[in-house]
Amino acid sequence: MLFGQAGFLAGEGMDEYTSRLKEEYDHLRKKYNLKPLDQHLWKFMRLRPVNFPTVRLAQFAALVHALPGLFRKILETENPATLVKLFSVRAVGLLENAL
Repeated sequence: MLFGQAGFLAGEGMDEYTSRLKEEYDHLRKKYNLKPLDQHLWKFMRLRPVNFPTVRLAQFAALVHALPGLFRKILETENPATLVKLFSVRAVGLLENAL
Protein backbone atom coordinates (compact mmCIF):
# COMPACT_ATOMS: atom_id res chain seq x y z
CA MET A 1 0.00 0.00 0.00
CA LEU A 2 2.88 2.38 0.74
CA PHE A 3 4.37 2.18 -2.76
CA GLY A 4 0.92 2.55 -4.31
CA GLN A 5 0.02 5.59 -2.24
CA ALA A 6 3.41 7.09 -3.06
CA GLY A 7 2.61 6.76 -6.78
CA PHE A 8 5.36 4.24 -7.56
CA LEU A 9 2.99 1.57 -8.92
CA ALA A 10 1.46 3.70 -11.67
CA GLY A 11 3.73 2.68 -14.54
CA GLU A 12 3.81 0.09 -17.29
CA GLY A 13 6.39 -2.62 -18.00
CA MET A 14 6.62 -3.99 -14.48
CA ASP A 15 8.10 -7.31 -13.43
CA GLU A 16 5.92 -10.06 -11.94
CA TYR A 17 6.42 -8.98 -8.32
CA THR A 18 5.61 -5.33 -9.02
CA SER A 19 2.55 -6.35 -11.03
CA ARG A 20 1.27 -8.35 -8.07
CA LEU A 21 1.85 -5.35 -5.80
CA LYS A 22 -0.08 -3.16 -8.24
CA GLU A 23 -3.01 -5.62 -8.36
CA GLU A 24 -3.19 -5.70 -4.56
CA TYR A 25 -2.93 -1.93 -4.33
CA ASP A 26 -5.64 -1.44 -6.98
CA HIS A 27 -7.95 -3.61 -4.88
CA LEU A 28 -7.20 -1.60 -1.71
CA ARG A 29 -7.47 1.70 -3.58
CA LYS A 30 -10.97 0.86 -4.78
CA LYS A 31 -12.05 -0.64 -1.45
CA TYR A 32 -10.93 2.36 0.64
CA ASN A 33 -11.25 5.09 -2.04
CA LEU A 34 -7.54 5.96 -1.79
CA LYS A 35 -5.94 8.77 -3.77
CA PRO A 36 -2.23 8.22 -4.54
CA LEU A 37 0.37 10.97 -4.78
CA ASP A 38 1.83 11.94 -8.12
CA GLN A 39 5.18 10.24 -8.58
CA HIS A 40 6.77 13.47 -9.84
CA LEU A 41 6.53 14.91 -6.31
CA TRP A 42 9.33 12.63 -5.14
CA LYS A 43 12.86 13.96 -5.51
CA PHE A 44 15.75 11.72 -6.57
CA MET A 45 18.19 14.37 -7.76
CA ARG A 46 21.29 14.97 -5.64
CA LEU A 47 20.62 11.86 -3.56
CA ARG A 48 22.78 8.80 -3.30
CA PRO A 49 20.92 5.60 -4.25
CA VAL A 50 20.74 4.37 -0.64
CA ASN A 51 18.77 7.53 0.22
CA PHE A 52 16.23 7.31 -2.62
CA PRO A 53 12.62 7.66 -1.46
CA THR A 54 11.86 4.15 -2.73
CA VAL A 55 14.53 2.70 -0.43
CA ARG A 56 13.25 4.73 2.51
CA LEU A 57 9.69 3.52 1.86
CA ALA A 58 10.93 -0.07 1.76
CA GLN A 59 12.71 0.49 5.07
CA PHE A 60 9.56 1.95 6.60
CA ALA A 61 7.52 -1.00 5.30
CA ALA A 62 10.03 -3.42 6.86
CA LEU A 63 9.83 -1.52 10.15
CA VAL A 64 6.03 -1.58 10.24
CA HIS A 65 6.00 -5.26 9.30
CA ALA A 66 8.62 -6.23 11.87
CA LEU A 67 6.99 -4.31 14.73
CA PRO A 68 3.23 -4.69 14.99
CA GLY A 69 1.81 -2.03 17.30
CA LEU A 70 4.73 0.31 16.57
CA PHE A 71 2.99 3.53 17.58
CA ARG A 72 1.90 2.05 20.92
CA LYS A 73 5.46 0.87 21.60
CA ILE A 74 6.84 4.35 20.84
CA LEU A 75 4.40 5.97 23.26
CA GLU A 76 5.13 3.47 26.02
CA THR A 77 8.94 3.63 25.74
CA GLU A 78 10.68 5.73 28.38
CA ASN A 79 14.32 4.90 27.62
CA PRO A 80 15.87 6.57 24.51
CA ALA A 81 18.23 3.61 24.00
CA THR A 82 15.19 1.35 23.65
CA LEU A 83 13.85 3.63 20.90
CA VAL A 84 17.13 3.37 19.01
CA LYS A 85 16.89 -0.44 19.14
CA LEU A 86 13.24 -0.24 18.08
CA PHE A 87 14.15 1.63 14.89
CA SER A 88 17.13 -0.56 13.97
CA VAL A 89 15.47 -2.51 11.13
CA ARG A 90 16.82 -3.17 7.62
CA ALA A 91 14.91 -3.75 4.39
CA VAL A 92 16.30 -7.24 3.88
CA GLY A 93 18.15 -7.79 0.63
CA LEU A 94 17.14 -4.42 -0.82
CA LEU A 95 20.52 -2.77 -0.85
CA GLU A 96 22.40 -5.92 -1.78
CA ASN A 97 20.19 -6.39 -4.86
CA ALA A 98 20.45 -2.72 -5.88
CA LEU A 99 24.26 -2.68 -5.96
